[in-house]
Order: sequence, then C-alpha cells, then structure tokens
Amino acid sequence: MQNELISIFLPEGFFMLKQTIRLVLLPAAAAVLVACGGGGGGGGGSGSVATTIAGTAATGAPIANAKVYVVDSLGRTPEGQDESTGTALVTTDANGQYALTSTMLNGLTGPFMVRIVGQMLTESGDMGPAVLHAVTAGSGATTVNVTPLTEAHAALTLGAQPSLAYGNSAAMQAVTSARLTDANAKLVSALSNVADFSSNPNFVSDPLDATPGAANSGNARKHDATLDQLSLSVSSGKIILADRNQDESNFGSGPRVEILASSGTVATPAGAITAKATPLNLDRAKAFAERFTTQMRAGCDVETEPTLPASGACDGVTNAASNIFHANFKDKGMSPWRWVRGWLSDAFETTDLTGVSVSVVSTALGSFLADDGQRVYRILLKFSKDSDVVMRQILVADDGTNVKAYGNQKDFFFYMAPRFNHKADASGQYPYYPKYEQGVSIMLKPWFAGQNDVIFGAHVTGAGFPSARQASGAVVNGLTGGTDVNRNGLAAGVEVFDRRTFGCSAYAIDPSVYVERNQATWTGTPGANGIHRWRPDSTTCNPLFDLLRYDVSRDAGYVLPKKGDPYSVTLYLDASKFSPNTSVQPPQGVGAAVNKKNSDGVTKSVLPYTFTYTLAADAFALPDANFDPSTFGFPGVTNETRANLAQLEVGQDLAISWSRNKTTLADGSVFGSFYAGRYMSSYDQWGTYQRTASPLFTYDDGSRSKDYDVSAGQFTVLAPNAANCGLVSSSKYRGGTIVTTALTNTFAATTCGAGNATQYFNQRVRKQYVSDRGRLVATSDKSQILRFSDLISREKDGNLNFCSAYKGFVRSRQAYVQLSDVSGRQLMEMREVWWDYPNKTVYPYAGNSVSDRPNQDTDPLFLANTSDGKLGYTGERGFVHPVQAKQGNQCVPKVW
Repeated sequence: MQNELISIFLPEGFFMLKQTIRLVLLPAAAAVLVACGGGGGGGGGSGSVATTIAGTAATGAPIANAKVYVVDSLGRTPEGQDESTGTALVTTDANGQYALTSTMLNGLTGPFMVRIVGQMLTESGDMGPAVLHAVTAGSGATTVNVTPLTEAHAALTLGAQPSLAYGNSAAMQAVTSARLTDANAKLVSALSNVADFSSNPNFVSDPLDATPGAANSGNARKHDATLDQLSLSVSSGKIILADRNQDESNFGSGPRVEILASSGTVATPAGAITAKATPLNLDRAKAFAERFTTQMRAGCDVETEPTLPASGACDGVTNAASNIFHANFKDKGMSPWRWVRGWLSDAFETTDLTGVSVSVVSTALGSFLADDGQRVYRILLKFSKDSDVVMRQILVADDGTNVKAYGNQKDFFFYMAPRFNHKADASGQYPYYPKYEQGVSIMLKPWFAGQNDVIFGAHVTGAGFPSARQASGAVVNGLTGGTDVNRNGLAAGVEVFDRRTFGCSAYAIDPSVYVERNQATWTGTPGANGIHRWRPDSTTCNPLFDLLRYDVSRDAGYVLPKKGDPYSVTLYLDASKFSPNTSVQPPQGVGAAVNKKNSDGVTKSVLPYTFTYTLAADAFALPDANFDPSTFGFPGVTNETRANLAQLEVGQDLAISWSRNKTTLADGSVFGSFYAGRYMSSYDQWGTYQRTASPLFTYDDGSRSKDYDVSAGQFTVLAPNAANCGLVSSSKYRGGTIVTTALTNTFAATTCGAGNATQYFNQRVRKQYVSDRGRLVATSDKSQILRFSDLISREKDGNLNFCSAYKGFVRSRQAYVQLSDVSGRQLMEMREVWWDYPNKTVYPYAGNSVSDRPNQDTDPLFLANTSDGKLGYTGERGFVHPVQAKQGNQCVPKVW
C-alpha cells in the first residue's frame, strides 16, 4: 500500500483517516444472544460451581455488539465457544450489557477472565478495535464490567498484560481475593479525583450504566462519567489512562495514570487526573442535537464546497444562523462545511446526508480551554441514517442559551503513528523490493484555518529521522531532465508533500531521502551484484518514513522513536492564500516567504509555520535475521486476493480476504482488523531510466507527422533552441510535461514565423496514474469487498487517475489490510502484482540484464502492458494508451 491513510486517523489518521466504520447496533431487546455450534473446550470437573456473570462493557460509551469470551482458572472455555473462529456464546447489546448464564458456565471453575472483542471510538474519531479484559473470583451471581479500568485492574492483579495472560492457567490460579483487592485499591488511590461513584469504589463490580444520552445522575452514571474522562492507550508494556480534561494533543504528556503490570506499580508522572468538570447542561445538549437533526432532514449535500457569497447545499447545517456551528467554529483547521464533509460524508460514503438524525451519547468526555480561551466540552454524538450509524466526538461551547459546535480553535490537522508493513510477495532484495517497511507515518490534511488546499507540504525533524542530510543537493538523472535529491537543502529530517492530484489519498514522503543512503546503486544501471536499488523518481503515495529503507542501523547509537519523543514540524503554507495576495492574514509566528520544490518538481512560494509535536506511541522493533512474519501477527492476506487483484478490470469489484483479524504482540498490545484497500499505478506510455536515451520516444499526438508513418521509428532529435522553434523549458500538454523538439526529416526551418511549426514535435514525458482507495472494516472482519460502484461514486467527474490506473505501462497493484491497536499503531500486509516485460526476454532499457522485480520471469501472475499503440509499433514502444476519465458512475474515454 502506498497510502495515507489514511490517514487515519488523522489521527486521521491516521491516515488521519477520513472514514469511519458503519456500525449496526443491536436493539436493546437483543440483550443476550445465544449461539449454537462451534468448537470450544468446555468441561466439567469436580469442584465446579454454579456461577452467572453479567455486566457492562464500556469506555464511557457502550461497546455495543461486541463478542464476549470467558476462560476459567484451568484455561477451559464454555462448550460452543471458539475464539479462533470468532464464535462467542454472547454479544453485548446496544448499551454494552451482556450476561453469561450458569448453563454456559457449567463445569468451569473460578477465577474467571472475561474478554470482549468489539469496537470503540478512538481519539482519532474512528471506530477502532476494542479488546478489553476483566478478572473475577467468580462465585454465584457475579457482576463483571469490562472497561479500560478493569483492563488496568486485571494487569495489576495478574502481574502481566491481560492479553498475554488470557487462557494461562498458571496466571489465573495465582489470582486471589487479596490480589484483587490490592489492585483495586491502587487504582482507586491514583484516580481519587474521579472515582466518585462510591465511598468504596470497585471498578469491576460496581453498577455501571453506559446508556447513551441518559441523565448524569446516580452512581452507575457517575461510574460511566469516570470512564468518559479517561483515554486508554498501551505503550512499552504500560497501560496508560490519560486525562481528557485537555486537548488530545497533550494526552501523551499531560496528567495521566501509567500502570506497569510487570512491577505492579501505578504512577502519575505529570500530576494526578483532574476532577470532573461541571457537567454540560444535558437539555441544551439534546436541543443542539435536535437542531442538527432538523437541518439534516431538511437537506444537506456536501459534494461541492460553496464559495462565498454563493449559497451551498448544506447551508442550513453549516451557517451560524442555525445555531449548530458557532460563528467562530474551527477544529483542526476545519470549517463547518469541511467538518461535515470530512467526518460525516466520508463515513456514510455519500455526499448526500439528507435524512441523517443526530442524538447525544455522552456529554462527559472532558472539558478544557480551547486555544482562544473559550471553555469547550467534548461530547459524543450518534449520527444515524437507515441502518448505518456513525459515532463522532465534537467540541462544543455553552453560552447559557445554546450549545454550539466550537472546535479546538487549532489551525491544522497533523498526526504521526508507527507502522510496520509486510510485503509478502517481495524478493527481500533490500532496499528496492524489501519484504518489510517499518517506521513512522506522517499524516496531515491540506486545510489551514478554515481554508482548503493551503498546506503544500511539511518538514519534520526528530527522534529516528535523519540527523544529517546530504547538503549539496545531488542531481539524479533517473529520467530525462533529471530529478533532484534533497532539493530544498535540508540539514536534517524528511519532507512530505501533497500528492492528491496524482491520485494519492494522503501526503507522501519525498523518496529522494533514501537515495542519499544508497549512492552507489541508485540509478537505473544495475550494480556490481546485478540488482537495482531504490530509484529516486519512483515517487509513491506512501506517508511512511521507512527506517529500514533508510538503513538506520548503520548509525552508531541509533534509538527507535518512542512515545513522548518531541518533533519539530514546519508546515509549508501556500503564500498565495494569504495577504497581500488575499484578505486573509497569515498566522502569528509564520516565517517569511521562501520557495519550496516538491517531489513532483512543482515549486511554490510558501510561508514556514513551525510547531512541536509529541509522538503518542512507540515504534516497532526492527526485524532481525530470525524474524518470522508468519508468526509475528500480520493479517495473512490470501493468495486468492492476489489472484483477484491481477484479474481486476474496470467495473469489477475486488474481494479481499485475510486469515487473522486479531493478534497480540509480545508486549501485550492487541491489534484488530481496521482497514482494507487497494493501490494501483500505471503509466500512459513507456519511459526510460537511462541517463541518456537515443532516440527519445515520441508522443503520438494524433498529428500527421511523416515520422509516424515510418514503421522503424528512427528519429534524429535536436536540442531545442530558438532557431528550430523548440521550447527551452517544459510546458503543459494534455496533462503532462512535454519538451518540444524538431525532427530533421520533417522540419528544417530556422525561423518560427509559421506559428504552428511545433505542432508535430511534442515529445511527452510519461504520465503516471495512481489510485489508492479502501475502507474501514470491523474488528472481527476477515474479508471485505471493495465495490466498484462505491469507489467511483466518490471520485470527482473528470478525474483521470481512478479510471486510467487500470491499464497502461509499468503497471503495479497492491491489496492491503491493516490491523490497528488502541494507540493507533498499525500492522499492514500487502499482496502485489507487477508489470511484465514484453515477451519476457526483451528488456525496456539498455543495461537492464536482470529481472526488475521478484520472480519476474517465472511468476504466473503479472500485469501485461496494454496499449492500442500505432501501426508499425508494438504497444510498449512509447505511444500513449487510451486515457479514461470518470463521468457519472462510469469510466469513459478522455476527450482532449
């Protein structure tokens, strides 16, 4: 995958990601679902007791429709339960409640550990995996809640991460009443400011009511409000509960509780969790949701962003007069329209949000002062349309009359998250086709302070990133015309640039950073060992800075990035968006305008804007010689998926399947299914990686040039100059760069008086078409169908990348699946198919005497070059293939 993701989470992040999974909640009447069949390992030994276990699974919001598993002190499970196949006897209801009957638990012996596997709302705003545990002595009718607090309680009781101890009979038999009590006491002491739901709180067994929108009264609701105020993450074997009475950017450094299971310690390194804030008025919050619903039902379509003073199709929702969004609303740089488009439209996979209803789930997810000093409250809303449900956090203000969306008043969205990729089909010939990519993804969005398309790119320095860049700015002639290395003269760090116009879904790392570490073999000429290394012109959609490709281990004293590391980030703000070019004033602290050149050769005048970012999770350990990807925990994307990918044509759906939807790493981190997608790349004509090439292949522009009638295609190419009407610089031609030259057997004039003399002589640099698309999946999923109709419906009319990436030259495709943990880290696995040479033995450029990618000459799955070509030429000899554009919900030939 070359994605961004995704951003994801942007947090999005990140791959801030702009989508969320559509969750179908069960009705309350289906509080307990009993399934038949499956595997399971029940049994009835002597000493077993009749026990029932019931409780609530919640993070503040209920964990609805989650599977509930249980294991006893001997590692046994109920008859019919089989977690390996996803077979549970019980699922939680819409309020997170569940019940395991005595019949289900018959023959089992306490202590018990309960595990829930479902989804919860992450701090990124998306639905992420929820795998939580609770431990109980279990005797008679027992209440066992499953929450982030019971996860911490279980870790202290067991002396190990619950995910690692689950099913371990030795760990379970060491559980005693004294250990359970001591663990609870440690947590109560650390959380005294918020554990206000009892004079003697018990996080496992005290009443818990997570019913969405219920009044904040009674101890069961206070228990839920305590959960609301705490954000869960896992890092370096620690369970971390951060105080939500602060902006999420401070969760890693502000007040928090850290639980280290191995030593049984509880620490508060930045001070105690603060007391609960005065609750937001629930009636005014519900009135806010009702206004939201009324305007949504009246009509809201966000396909096109309106330009003031023109009206838009969602003005009833976004205009301040509706008292939904405050006149000063700004959240991570988003305007009201951008928030609706980014957080709702993409989630529902339609721009038409007419008919969406809005309700309040919780009003107690923390309160703090926004960047402008206004007190804001973080609340959770449920957006529903037919059977689709989207959960979203939003920051609101209360003026005593109305609650309105206000935002954190920050100007931009930025996020970093560790990622580990496995390329199952790669040869392992490092670094050009490595099996592993590992590092930190950098995710940001193009908007700034409510304006769209402002952020051209960014420069990031800090732990794990290059500490010294090649200062000279070497010139790499990978393609005719050359490609710069370190084109902006960085002293350290890396750059990312906006590549959406090239079909990417996110910003992408400038890949020339890797060239500096592989200087001997970065050109198109094979090295002494006969292999190719990284090619600097191979720009991609990947937002990941790859520590392995950069070969960080060669640097003495290198330390992997870890949670809490600070990074200096400089955003490149497009100067044309600010005064004196517009009426918009630049932000305070911005630097003077400078020119920056991106990885596609585009130069812009930008205003540097610098801030500090704190990494929220540890990077993965680098794989060594003994690393085994089959047992590490990657998703296991199937061979069938690769075959489907190779055969994919315009109009067809792509079925993706994988074998593992949940994995637990050695540090106790639990990952669950999160995202599935596909990446496709194609060029519309042949290109060369030689430093020089003669002849230069000519672009078939439909003219009647005599040269196109010569089947041999032998040309003499002259350097362009004023005498032969050649252009001395590049210009745009049919969406690509061209160099105008004169051909000796058709044009020999020395003046340009004819005006149209260059009509026949446009030599066009090849154009790459890229499409990177996917969708979020449920934690328990092991398959996903990417439907062509869904994907194309989200593309803009006239877009060339989506449709044209299916055919062409030098094609490559990837199907990928991501697993994510509660801290936003990702494990991703890719299956790939590549282009093939014509007739296997004819290579495309001089000096290329070996295969260009794994198993090239023997792999039965490959992508043939596709082109109509020109009479007398084979398709691979340099003529453009028919480019297609998106029109309506179809791909149609591009009309130039």
